[in-house]
Amino acid sequence: MDKKLLRSFMVKFGDTGKSLSSLMGISEQTFSAKLNEKEGAEFNKTEINFFRKRYELSAKMMADIFFK
Repeated sequence: MDKKLLRSFMVKFGDTGKSLSSLMGISEQTFSAKLNEKEGAEFNKTEINFFRKRYELSAKMMADIFFK
């Protein structure tokens, strides 16, 4: 996952880990672990789809962020 690229969208849209975790229905700790890929944590398909919709990501951008 390209964390820097995802963070750039978060900044552009004024999102924080706290605000996104709340919208996604997960804890801030879980969001942070997934963002930082700690201990194998990763965003699931539903969560990735959330980012696609929220940031209006193209298929290429999705691949660049989540499937590097």
